[in-house]
Amino acid sequence: EIYTLSLHDALPISLESALNTSSDYWVERGRAELPHDFRLAADSFDRALAITPDSLPALNDAATAAERQGLDDKALAYLIRARRVAPEDVPTLLHFGTVCIRRDLGPDALDALEKAHNLDPSSNSALYLLARANISLQNWQQAYDLFEQLSRRVPNYAPAYYAKGWLDLRLNRLDDARRQLERALQLDPKLWGARYQLAQLDLDDGQMDKAEKSLRLLLASNPKDGQANMTLGDIMMRKGKMDEAEQLLSKAVEQEPNLASAHYKLSILLFRKHDVERAEKEKEIAANLNAEARQASKTQLKLILPDSDNLR
Repeated sequence: EIYTLSLHDALPISLESALNTSSDYWVERGRAELPHDFRLAADSFDRALAITPDSLPALNDAATAAERQGLDDKALAYLIRARRVAPEDVPTLLHFGTVCIRRDLGPDALDALEKAHNLDPSSNSALYLLARANISLQNWQQAYDLFEQLSRRVPNYAPAYYAKGWLDLRLNRLDDARRQLERALQLDPKLWGARYQLAQLDLDDGQMDKAEKSLRLLLASNPKDGQANMTLGDIMMRKGKMDEAEQLLSKAVEQEPNLASAHYKLSILLFRKHDVERAEKEKEIAANLNAEARQASKTQLKLILPDSDNLR
């Protein structure tokens, strides 16, 4: 039989008793627990805060534990407390801004990240996140200018070129978009979002075979990409390969149930195959999703929030 010791069990009783009243101990214990058990770590951070309610490390770490559990509202509550404790702490402002971006709270993110950038203009993470906040508010040119600054600071950071290409598309600068996206893929061939956007550009230019090749390459490594499945399904429908098109479009709506265009394209295909009942159902889903999208009125760039080590 194999026995394991927890951090608690490994400590002598007298030492454990002495450390129970130390906020720093519970913070360090929570950090050790965080990679293995989010809830256990959260309990440790809360014990640290019970001892020292204004502990900045405990507040930020408690927010992280809440994020790992998918509790972003709880994370924001901790970070609001942290901002009250240290209004000009740049890591706290960046943490708050990151959660706000993920929660689509653009104005709150912009406020915090502008402050962080002003406090530490040399921070590449602050610059990146400030650009992302501007995207949340559809400030396309402002976001582009910030990503351009980042590219000058970190010339080989592929996501910045992807972001600039994505923004060029919004600004109808199609040739510039292609150059930026190609540069992003030169730096990181696995940047699938950039590959998808290039395939879409090829398709818009009438280069259907080239777009198909790119999409099949993307799906070979990332088969659950709903948009890629949808677009390749559309190409197959145009080529008259209706069975493959149906398989791809069905995958797309399964993988991204809120992708209105995939439901709509599937409805067109089903009408062509005289499957009227299913076609009407998909058409109705697409219409409802489009109505919801108009109400939300948001356009987002799906970029992974940065690893600070890559932005040095």
